Amino acid sequence: APTQREIVLAVAGTAFAGHPFDGAVPAGACIRIMTGAPMPAGCDTVIPQERVRVDGDTIRFAAHDVARGANCRKAGEDLARG
Repeated sequence: APTQREIVLAVAGTAFAGHPFDGAVPAGACIRIMTGAPMPAGCDTVIPQERVRVDGDTIRFAAHDVARGANCRKAGEDLARG
């Protein structure tokens, strides 16, 4: 059972570079996202694998380990202008 400070999410699928996750991400679920994969619609945060505990088809992580928008990059933001 989760503690007060633990979040548990069902893993609804995986997004790969070149093979994005298609479809809606259900409430209370997450998508496993590989480096270079586009962020699925409706998702706004990436939690590094090292900060989660995999428990079958769910993940668990400490609530204080996550901040909305963390570990996300917009397409092209790593490129210099010019």
